[in-house]
Amino acid sequence: MIFRIRKLRNTFGYMCAGLGLADVGLLLVFVCWSAPITFLKDYPVLTLLNRKMGHFILYFWFVNLYYNLTIAVNRLIAMFFPFTYRWLFSSGRSRLYIAIPWILALFHMIVYFFGKPLNSILTLNS
Repeated sequence: MIFRIRKLRNTFGYMCAGLGLADVGLLLVFVCWSAPITFLKDYPVLTLLNRKMGHFILYFWFVNLYYNLTIAVNRLIAMFFPFTYRWLFSSGRSRLYIAIPWILALFHMIVYFFGKPLNSILTLNS
């Protein structure tokens, strides 16, 4: 829908599309993984697959947060610095602004991928 509307074929529209894609990814994991586990009352607590699904949820959640931040900055600059807006959000730079939330979320989430489980860190060796 965003790509069909001519007025949204700019950096703001592409950011909104990226935010929508992150929302779709987040909701897809919820619908395909979390909802069936909840309805079937099957709670595999610490399986590897559960952790990986949690990582995907975190990734899409962080992408969502970073897109909300970039859209807010985009709108702030559009309102208060309209003359520099075209230069800051030109078509060449818009690719960078669209990729930044995905890359930052990857770096933000990668920490959880290789760490030990929290309960093994908090237990004291006797």
